[in-house]
Amino acid sequence: MEREDNTAADLKASELEKCRDHLNSIFTRWEPVFPEPPTKQPGEPLKSADLGDETVSLTCASAYTVTKWLVKSMVEHRLNMQNVSLTLRWLQNCILPHSAAVREMLRDETLRNNIFRFYMRICEASSGTAGLFKELCLFSSVMLHLMDAQGLTKNSFHELVKKLCLSAMTEEGANKKAVCVFLTSVYIGDIWLGAQEPDMLITHVKLICSSTDDKLNDNDLETHKQGEETIMPLCKTLYLAALGN
Repeated sequence: MEREDNTAADLKASELEKCRDHLNSIFTRWEPVFPEPPTKQPGEPLKSADLGDETVSLTCASAYTVTKWLVKSMVEHRLNMQNVSLTLRWLQNCILPHSAAVREMLRDETLRNNIFRFYMRICEASSGTAGLFKELCLFSSVMLHLMDAQGLTKNSFHELVKKLCLSAMTEEGANKKAVCVFLTSVYIGDIWLGAQEPDMLITHVKLICSSTDDKLNDNDLETHKQGEETIMPLCKTLYLAALGN
């Protein structure tokens, strides 16, 4: 009897998992459509109703609801990498271009926390799977955009880290890509959680560079082993920025 109950429970869980996968596929193929601002004749007053406020509000609410479900699903259930990829590309292509939808999404503290939890899950998963670097690079780009939207970028490192993230997305070398992704993720972890400055990133960079100050000042990196040759040039600019703080 107990075995039958366990079998039934496993079957139910399996069916629910399939339903979540189907819903994810459906939601990430939906594209919110925002009305274009209307044209008016010179001198003609533009009424608020003409702007399609109700349509924008409804679209934003719908986009927020779908985003909340997708992110919560990524956080609370087994990671399906196809769904992860679809979700990230949907966020990038269908949500981020619309500032109204982004604002609506970021008003929800629980959703903001779940976005960060989702990001950390991908960071952890990518540490053992080289194939996830592409998704993590994309997710880092999404996170940096959301940080911009929240005004969390008033530090001297943000533009440098954005360049690192862009480099990670275009870099072909596995070692350099991994270093760019790692440094970007450390920065995002600092600032998303409310730090005024990326203290953890600064600590990492200083630890890496402090033992080679003379070499840095002389621009002489030829004696380093392969791993250090990869990370040192990337850390140098960040190191100098840290010294300037």
